[in-house]
Amino acid sequence: MLRINASSRIGDFIDTSADTARLLTMLGANRKEHRSQTLGEFCAESGIDGSMLLDALLTPQPSPIDQTINWSAEPLSRLIDYIVARHHGFVRRQLLRLQLLIDRVCNTDGNRLFELRAIHEAFARVRIELQEHLVTEEEVLFPLIRGLQHYSDHRGGFMGTVDRPLSQAGQHVDEAGANLSRLRARIADFTSVGSEPGTYQTFLAELSGLEEDLKYHFALENDVLFPRALKLEQELMKV
Repeated sequence: MLRINASSRIGDFIDTSADTARLLTMLGANRKEHRSQTLGEFCAESGIDGSMLLDALLTPQPSPIDQTINWSAEPLSRLIDYIVARHHGFVRRQLLRLQLLIDRVCNTDGNRLFELRAIHEAFARVRIELQEHLVTEEEVLFPLIRGLQHYSDHRGGFMGTVDRPLSQAGQHVDEAGANLSRLRARIADFTSVGSEPGTYQTFLAELSGLEEDLKYHFALENDVLFPRALKLEQELMKV
């Protein structure tokens, strides 16, 4: 198996998958001589955040959404595992890729097209809000829900309530949605053709992919996971 790091050749990255090749091409690795450069050399030459690009290349592409499972009947712990692996993994991957793409466009045309800087700033707010959402769920809310499930199964080890973390997660979702709407408004205002039209169009396509996944992600939480957790907590309080 190929060990990928900052000393790996761009050609090795390009050969791993068509998806990786497309991202690198959109970031400017589109000439034959780039294949012999290391990732570190290419990033230094192109003004790209090498650590971010390496993370983006190393983050695996999640499997397709599985709509055949009845999550209303599955253990809460299994549903949480699925959300973290499939949806949180996808969000992290997309945020990295989107940041790299919009950085590339702005580094090329941002000084003369102020609308691009506004898009860049709007995306930064979306990214921050979604990252906070993931951390709140993984470090606070999901462990509490797992505790509920454990207490329900074994009658021991549960402490705390999910009410406040649920409220915090909901606030992050609302704010992320509002920031996505602001980002889309900025995008609608941008009608110029910059020097990186292919990269910008890839950014828009990747953003649409993120938005579609978030719809299913948030529906799975708001319509299945969170109501089930609240119901379980209320039932346990009666015991």
